Amino acid sequence: ALITAAGPMTNFVLAILIFAGFFMTYGAPLTPAVVGRVDPAGRAAAAGILPGDRIAAIDGAHVERFEQLAAHIAINVGEPLTLRVDRDGAMRTVEVTPKVIYETDRFGNRYQVGRLGIMSGPARYERLGVLAALPAAVEHTYAITASSLTGLWQVVSGRRPLDQMGGPIKMAQLSGQQASLGLPNLVEYVALISINLGFINLLPIPMLDGGHLFLYALEAIRRRPLGERVQQWAFMSGFAALISLMVILTWNDLGSVGVWKHLTGLLG
Repeated sequence: ALITAAGPMTNFVLAILIFAGFFMTYGAPLTPAVVGRVDPAGRAAAAGILPGDRIAAIDGAHVERFEQLAAHIAINVGEPLTLRVDRDGAMRTVEVTPKVIYETDRFGNRYQVGRLGIMSGPARYERLGVLAALPAAVEHTYAITASSLTGLWQVVSGRRPLDQMGGPIKMAQLSGQQASLGLPNLVEYVALISINLGFINLLPIPMLDGGHLFLYALEAIRRRPLGERVQQWAFMSGFAALISLMVILTWNDLGSVGVWKHLTGLLG
């Protein structure tokens, strides 16, 4: 089990080291969770949020940085949110649902995003020492992993469409795009790929490391291995699930680079 878990764990350790090195050389994002500007036509304004308010918590989770607020809204698109707002020392609870909009970036990628209608003050980056960088990197890696788990569950439960998932072609396309946006984006994307590889490998699907660990856990509970036939069926089912997933991801990838649109134009 330890040998099997070493591979996925290496992906997480690599991401932590990448983030720690970036936080020590470039700086960690530490923008205070204080509202700098409010869109008069946005949902936040309708809920009574004003410039200068500090967001202390979102859905029960403590908030220190504006980046935490943005990440939570991004993964919970269109979901009702409960905010704890500090205004001049007085705490109040605000219920607000972000507006769902669709955006297209300069590379032609279309995204579904949530908007509260608030902006932070000036972005702030602070270089950290080794003792501070490692815990911050662990926290950042954990937050991304939790977001990946939430996103996967939203796809499985039908709250997010399947076409938001991508495979190797999409990853290669995004790699070039992130590199063109600058070093911070590229570093974040490289670490994100490493985290997602580790996360996916730990899913309890036979044929993946997580599937092996799940079978080892069952063996430990039963005090004897599963029957050979049961293991064969488990691995066959896992293989079928992975092949099905790769077909879906490849279909999405080809659509994202315009293959289906091009073919439709030729046939039409």
